Amino acid sequence: MDNMITKDEILQGIPSAIRPFISITTAPLSRLFEPLVKAFWTATDKISSATFINSRINFIFLTAPFILPLSTGELKYTPRDGVINACLCDMIFIDCEKMIRYPFQIQIACLLEEFVHIIMHVSDESLVSRIVALLYDGIEIVGGQYSVKSDVP
Repeated sequence: MDNMITKDEILQGIPSAIRPFISITTAPLSRLFEPLVKAFWTATDKISSATFINSRINFIFLTAPFILPLSTGELKYTPRDGVINACLCDMIFIDCEKMIRYPFQIQIACLLEEFVHIIMHVSDESLVSRIVALLYDGIEIVGGQYSVKSDVP
């Protein structure tokens, strides 16, 4: 447990301008998820320079089904098959096991997508993808899907 990624470590990598608006819920994460945490930091950097965040967002880094302890019980969210991440109100559910399987650039794009849904209130997936491509030049849209740009390392 000594070499695990903690909530505090994740928070420290978030740009200070938006850190007060980001809450992290997670169990300690294995170092195997370090690339995902770095993708998260990149996404927070991109979004902080592109828009203004004025309300709290809770990122939940766990694995589906998500079970959150509450003072009055627990909240359980089970996404449908094929869903990687999801947002609900001010919560963004990040399935660490699914996300780590994707290339780093796609992880960044997926995280930015959830930011766009919550901050910009965009529900149209095609429009969200286009916004993400504008925010992050590491990907392009090919056949309606994110694809790593070939000229990006």
